[in-house]
Amino acid sequence: MARLFGLLIAVTFAWRLGACSLVSDLEDLKASAGGDASVSPDGGKADGGKTDGGACIAKTCGALSAQCGEALDGCGAKLDCGECPGGLFCGGGGPNRCGQTPCIAKTCQELSAECGQVSDGCGKVLDCGGCTLPQKCGGTGTANVCGCTPLTCDSVKATCGQISDGCGGTLTCGTCQPPQSCGGGGPANQCGCKPKSCAELGASCGKVPDGCGGLADCGNCASGEICGGAGPNKCGTAPCQPKSCADQRHGAAPALRNAHPLRSSPMRAAVRGSARPFSSAAKSSRGLWASSQPSDSAVSAKVLGKTSSPP
Repeated sequence: MARLFGLLIAVTFAWRLGACSLVSDLEDLKASAGGDASVSPDGGKADGGKTDGGACIAKTCGALSAQCGEALDGCGAKLDCGECPGGLFCGGGGPNRCGQTPCIAKTCQELSAECGQVSDGCGKVLDCGGCTLPQKCGGTGTANVCGCTPLTCDSVKATCGQISDGCGGTLTCGTCQPPQSCGGGGPANQCGCKPKSCAELGASCGKVPDGCGGLADCGNCASGEICGGAGPNKCGTAPCQPKSCADQRHGAAPALRNAHPLRSSPMRAAVRGSARPFSSAAKSSRGLWASSQPSDSAVSAKVLGKTSSPP
C-alpha cells in the first residue's frame, strides 16, 4: 500500500511539472511572436512568401509563429497549426496566438477585404471571393482589394501604334518617321525598317537603294559581263548607257526621246523631198490660173466701152 501511495504521488508531481512546462513554453512563444501571419495581400498568398527561381517556398506554423488555428503558408495554402491547451483561446493573444481572452472573429466586410483570403483575427481563414476582370485581387497594390494598374507605352516599350492598357482602355504610342514604319523592323509596336535584299530587289550587281535609306551592295559581274548589260543592276554582255538625272525624271533616255519617226534624218529627208515636187506643182497651177484670167486693163476697157456706147 505504501508503495502504491508513493507511486501516485510521483505521477501527480510529474503531471504538474509537465503542464507547467507546456504553459511556460506557450508563454515564451507568445512573447517572441510578432505580426499577423494569415493576411493575404495578393488574393491567396500570405505576406512574406519567398520564391526560389520562380517557385514559392511555403512557410510552416513555426516560421509564422502561429500557435493555433488556420494560417496561410504564403503560397496560397492553409496550415493547421493545432489547438490551444485547456483554458486558453486561439486568438486570445492575437491572430493565431493562444491567450486567456476569448477572441471575436471579424468578417470580410469588417476587415475591408474585397477578395482573396484573410485571417478573421482569431484562428480561421476567410475566403472573401474574387474580382471581375480585368481587375484582380491586389491589382493596385492594396492587399485584398480589387483593382487594375494600367500599362503604359514605356512599360511595354511600345513606340508606335495602339495597344491595350490591360484594364479595358487603349493606349496610342505615337507614329514613325519614314522610311521606318510601325512594326516594319519585325517587333510589333516598334518603329523600324527592314532593308530589302538584292534578290528581293531583282539586282545581281552594283549598288541599289535598299528601301531604308541605305544602299544594298549586290557585288560584281563575272568576267566578260557588264553591270547593266541586261538591264538596271543586272549582268549582261550589252554595253550599258548610263542615264542622267534628267533622263530619270522624264523616264526615257535621249536616244529614245529622239527616236520619233519624224525626228530621224532619213525620214525628214524623205518628207522634205516629197514636199518639194508638190510645192513646184502648186506654183505651176497658180501660174496657169493667173494667165487664164483677164488683166485689170482689159476689164477696165470693157467696162468703159459698155458705158460709152450709144443706146
